[in-house]
Amino acid sequence: MEHKAAVKVYRSLFIAFPSYSHWIDKQDDPIATLDAWCRLLAACQPEDVKLVVDQILDGSLNPRQQYDKMDNLPLVIRSRSMRLKEDRERFDKVNEMASDSNERRKENKHLHSMTTLYAEIRRNNKLVQDGKISAEERDELLLDIRRRAKLKR
Repeated sequence: MEHKAAVKVYRSLFIAFPSYSHWIDKQDDPIATLDAWCRLLAACQPEDVKLVVDQILDGSLNPRQQYDKMDNLPLVIRSRSMRLKEDRERFDKVNEMASDSNERRKENKHLHSMTTLYAEIRRNNKLVQDGKISAEERDELLLDIRRRAKLKR
């Protein structure tokens, strides 16, 4: 996030929560403090920071817990923003893996049901045991079954 955008973020929070503005003003070097806060958000995505700030402004995210200091505000925004980014990356990675898996599954479809082919092999073995076909005939049938069991290309 750029410095100017971070300053705008903090200004919107200072308007909603004037106690942060008063706290910054009481620091030895308020401009340096605000600059440091802005640098904390440099690695964050602007849309993630905006989402976190919107959550703070609509009351669904408390920027301060009971014993937090005022200077924890940028850490709260940064940690929540980074979490959103990590969640998005994790979601994208899972979707990519699922997509790859589906494509591999489609590539590995058999022309014939393996259960049906296996049943046919068992039937042929039974025919050999009953003496209805020879072992050589069964082997020829087995070659045909193997050919049909080949994967689609």
